Amino acid sequence: MKVLVKFEPTAIGDFLVVVEDHHYKDVTMEFAAYECKAMNSDGCYVYEMSDSVCSLDMSPDHEKCQAFLEGSLTWDGVFNVKFSEQETGFYLRFYGLEDTDKIQRLFNKLYSIADECISKWDVRVVSHS
Repeated sequence: MKVLVKFEPTAIGDFLVVVEDHHYKDVTMEFAAYECKAMNSDGCYVYEMSDSVCSLDMSPDHEKCQAFLEGSLTWDGVFNVKFSEQETGFYLRFYGLEDTDKIQRLFNKLYSIADECISKWDVRVVSHS
């Protein structure tokens, strides 16, 4: 993925969002989100590695890590999302309302980032309330 911009996490449990640089950026934002699992001794946020044998295998380099979520957002608010492969293979496991709150915070962050990254973003279309 050629990176256009990175939106850094602000705390453990937050997400690093990497926006891909591509030729549709005026109408579409493609992204990958990495969940910050901890902070290492250097003060860097770390993410779970792709080929980890256990959840303690972490790296501050997102390119070596498994994305929590990948997808795209379009100018009109259409959200296409794929949760990265998990040990369960076909479904997501939630361990309570905290997990669903975490996903809601991530979705809110992605819509906010789209407002900055998509030049033809139309907030009137996106806000279907």
